[in-house]
Amino acid sequence: MTVLRIVGITIVAVIVLLAAGARNYTELHERLIIRGIGIDRTEQGYKVSLHALKTTEENTTELFTTEGESVYDALENLGLMTDKVPLYSHSFLVVVGREAAEHSLNDVLDFFIRYQETRPTESLFLANDTAGELFAHQKDGQYDLTRDISDTAAGRQNHSQLVQTELLDVVNAMFQNSNAVHLPVLNVSDGSIMEYGTGLFENDTLIDFLDLNQTRGLSAALGKIQGGTEVVKGPDELPVTLQYSKCSPHIKAEIQDGKPRFTLTVDCKANLSQTSTSVTQPLDKEAFEQLEQALSEKLRGQIEHALRWAVIENHCDVFGFSGALLRQQTDYWRAHQDTWINEMAEADYLIAVNTTIALEGKETSPKPFSVW
Repeated sequence: MTVLRIVGITIVAVIVLLAAGARNYTELHERLIIRGIGIDRTEQGYKVSLHALKTTEENTTELFTTEGESVYDALENLGLMTDKVPLYSHSFLVVVGREAAEHSLNDVLDFFIRYQETRPTESLFLANDTAGELFAHQKDGQYDLTRDISDTAAGRQNHSQLVQTELLDVVNAMFQNSNAVHLPVLNVSDGSIMEYGTGLFENDTLIDFLDLNQTRGLSAALGKIQGGTEVVKGPDELPVTLQYSKCSPHIKAEIQDGKPRFTLTVDCKANLSQTSTSVTQPLDKEAFEQLEQALSEKLRGQIEHALRWAVIENHCDVFGFSGALLRQQTDYWRAHQDTWINEMAEADYLIAVNTTIALEGKETSPKPFSVW
């Protein structure tokens, strides 16, 4: 009995040692840690540009480019080029080239929907030209796209210069067939990567752009403004700089004369940042009311311009009017959801902007002071 026990223990020990020797994981130095992916269309398929972290040097980025008949095929070829296993779970950025977006966004995003390592919260951007140009751009000898965008995208959205979009947002819009897909656009200008506007999509195909002013209007209508400045005419027609602090939108959907009537109301809060009047001249209540009206009119014009271009001209429901119909006029939506994309231009749209300039935090006009 003792001999059998010894033999059994020996066998178990051998199995454990063999299992320990059969490594079923990949060491970090064998991994290629992907931080961002750019996708461009070619005659043969797709060209993919990638930023990957060097595991031997902290915060140092390498650029890789590879091609294939599909996005996944190109990424598989990357593993053959580098003799490393790509790790996609750390990627936070995907940029789609303009030609690829004009061909089919679905063909580009299918990999990111199906592959188990990709993240649904990756930020999606559109390149005004090619994604490869953005990924190859350098500043101070380093590739700056993934370095700068990770730090500034939220700030740019807060300053209403772009409407940041995640992979999950786009996929949901495509599944709902709402024609609401839109992507922030990046461009290389004056030696820097800059925001360019917003790309509009019909189903999954790029069709047009909103400029930066229209993008601010869209941002306000979506409740995504949390900062940014606007200059309006104040007392004596002198310029006054105001800073947005928050915009809260609400859509009311009604049915009148057999068609939808939408009232988009945006409640806007702003702060007074700078005036051109004398510091000894106080701003009275009437002056603040004038500034509130001026800012309301300017933002209303930006919203209207964006709505006309996106909804009326291009049939892109980026404002979410279909969602308002679904929630508030369910019977009408059920009867018209299959034809809504063609009917949305015939609906009535009313826009109201109400602005309040906050006074708390500082005196409405500064007072003289002395250092003594």
